[in-house]
Amino acid sequence: MVGFPQLRRGDLLELTTRTDDVAGENLLSDYFGDLLFLRDRTRRLRWEYVLLMPPGRPIHASDPPAGVVRTDRELRDGTEHRWSARDLAPLPSEPGAPGPSETTPFLHVSTYATWDQVAAFWWGLVREQLVPDAEVRATAERLRRETLAARRAAGQPEAGDERALVEAVHAFVVTNIRYVGLEFGIHGFKPYRVDEVLARRYGDCKDKASLTHALLGVLGIDSRLVLLRMRHLGAMPDRPASLSIFNHAITWVPDFDLWLDGTAGFHGTHDLPGEDRGATVLVVNPGAPARFTSIPPARPEENGTATTMEIRLARDGSAAMDGETRVHGQPAAAYRRAYQSEADRRAALEQAFARVFPGLTVRQVTASDLSRLEEEVVLGYRLEEPRFADRTDGTLSFRPFGAVQGYVEGYAATSTRRQDLVIGDPHELRFAYRVLLPEGTSADLPPPAHADTPFGSWAVTLRGEAGAVRADCQVVFRTGRVAAADYPAFREFLSGLDQALARRVVVRPQVRAAAPAPAAARSRP
Repeated sequence: MVGFPQLRRGDLLELTTRTDDVAGENLLSDYFGDLLFLRDRTRRLRWEYVLLMPPGRPIHASDPPAGVVRTDRELRDGTEHRWSARDLAPLPSEPGAPGPSETTPFLHVSTYATWDQVAAFWWGLVREQLVPDAEVRATAERLRRETLAARRAAGQPEAGDERALVEAVHAFVVTNIRYVGLEFGIHGFKPYRVDEVLARRYGDCKDKASLTHALLGVLGIDSRLVLLRMRHLGAMPDRPASLSIFNHAITWVPDFDLWLDGTAGFHGTHDLPGEDRGATVLVVNPGAPARFTSIPPARPEENGTATTMEIRLARDGSAAMDGETRVHGQPAAAYRRAYQSEADRRAALEQAFARVFPGLTVRQVTASDLSRLEEEVVLGYRLEEPRFADRTDGTLSFRPFGAVQGYVEGYAATSTRRQDLVIGDPHELRFAYRVLLPEGTSADLPPPAHADTPFGSWAVTLRGEAGAVRADCQVVFRTGRVAAADYPAFREFLSGLDQALARRVVVRPQVRAAAPAPAAARSRP
């Protein structure tokens, strides 16, 4: 780290770095690869990258970005490759922008011509680390016995238990092997032996993926090691091929098309982390062509949160609430993490509801077994809200879904954008609230509202029931990314949702019908 505390506006700073091989041999055999981004938040007057290659050794490079000039020059002891550019404008910073490889010009160089070469080299590096010893085999067999016993206890057939075995292996790795990265020297690319990982009970992403692969292999289940570039770094084109673009490793199970991230604590086999969804990957297929692809994005129905609540409204505007929230898919991992400690659950729930119901008190909270990673998370709770409704001139008014949700603020805070907006995995939100009104009152309800667009839909419906108001809201985000050109329409979509949720229900005393006049009075001339 180098600091320049005396720099002032108008000063010129020139940085030059040089990298030389000083070891007796290249840790990565004869491979070399590099990935450089040309722009950042500072204007660059001049940028230059020089690569000296041995005689006759080709280099594969990405096409020069606009404004970058490449020159190649033969030297007596090799070839000089030079890329240069001038006056690179600063990169605008926007929240929720795609990764740098999609927003910033870059140079990518590699000595490999194909992804098969990359996969073959890496497989040669890791192959011997995957051999299971007696302890790895014993652990796999123990997981098999426990899985079969659980299926018998649940009245399920033992045949066809391969999917359950995958779940058992994944749960073992994510809960029993701590994430610790000791990426010294070659171990930045090469995992430790699977027996060492199991014995030490810790490892990095490569180690966890390798142990998952080895345990599944003992159980007769086919799997593949996968090199991955996390989504926040941006997608990459398929040329050139190199190890430089990857920063993560996971496992793929072809028979079930399951992508398993051993570092993703609190995630089940259905709950792939958002950083992995849509990520650029290289599936290593020993003895067969490698597959350079991307993990498919999630479907909205795969990630969902559903909340039901019964709210007993008092005449003073306070309310007692009994609610339940069910969560499945990728969001479930955050709930398992937040509510794993029983002692902290009330505080965590109060914080979660603080903006929606300011001033609430959590009286009780229960949770399903959060150690069961394959099951949805179920929270039950009892709340008290002293100011659920406002009192004015003998009437009560309230927002049935609580304070304004702020979808514009949460998803599209800036008024304009230059870059696409990444909003996360597609998902669904459902709210079903039933508000019990004080006796002798009735409610004035706003009309239904809805919107349906290419990036999502929402619908808000309120209807009267006997002594109650039923409020339903469904929000669907169909895409995880909004193009910059569509951003104004997306913001309008969210603004309409915020306005629909902000509408108030007015509760008034019921008007009693006048008593009919006596019969004698009605017949008087």
